[in-house]
This record gives sequence, C-alpha cells and structure tokens, in this order.
Amino acid sequence: MTKPVEGGDSIFFPGHIKGARLEVGYFDKARTKKKYSGHYLDDKKHGVWIYYYESGDLHEIVTYKDGLKDGDYENYQWGRKNHEGSYTKDNRDGYWIWYTWDKNGKEIVLESGKYKNGKKCGTWERYYPLLKKYKSTEHGSC
Repeated sequence: MTKPVEGGDSIFFPGHIKGARLEVGYFDKARTKKKYSGHYLDDKKHGVWIYYYESGDLHEIVTYKDGLKDGDYENYQWGRKNHEGSYTKDNRDGYWIWYTWDKNGKEIVLESGKYKNGKKCGTWERYYPLLKKYKSTEHGSC
C-alpha cells in the first residue's frame, strides 16, 4: 500500500495508476475541516472534485477532465442546491438551472436556459417571485 504524503493543510494519496493521486485539502492544519477532495491524473484535476464551505456544508461538485471543468456541475448554498449544469472544456455548455425557495421552503426554478461555448443561447426563462410569474428572453440560436 502506498503511504500518504503530507503537505501543510493537504494530504496526497499516490494512486495505483501511474500519474494518478488523490488530494484532500483542509481549512485547518489539524485537518478537522475538509475543504476539498479530488483526483489528479498526470498533475491535472481529473474526475469528480467535491468542495466544502468552512462550516462543513457542501459547496460544489465539479467534474474535471485534463485539468478543465468538463461534465456535471452542482453548486450549493445554505445546504440546498443553488444551481446546476455542465461544462465542456471550462465553458458552460448545455442546460443550466438556478433555484430559489419560497417562504415555506419549497424549491422554485428561478432561471433556466442553455449555454453553448460559455454563452447564453436560445430561450431563457426567469421567475420573478414578487410578481409570481415567468418572463422569457431570447439569446440567439444554439
């Protein structure tokens, strides 16, 4: 078994695959508050990385390929999913959704639409809570 390598507020776990390793980062030197965890392949972020707030709550789940965001993405605030979508080569790509909650804690889609090469495209829907209605805007063809 390969031994972990300690470095300040991070621990590296060399992988069994050449060039692969797991890294776990912490907010504190005592390593009681996890900041992130994820894998490297050939010194580039690769696969699913999970990030946390200092409170311990989930912050982001990001998929990487060759060091770039590439795949599913989720962002959390106050213990709830804030928005989600996907990336292709570090650019937002595909369908994205932002959420809000009503006074009873019911999830409401705040905004949704598509990205292509990091730019909004197509029809986007935005909810206006005070007006209790959606409004559509066009952002060119996808």
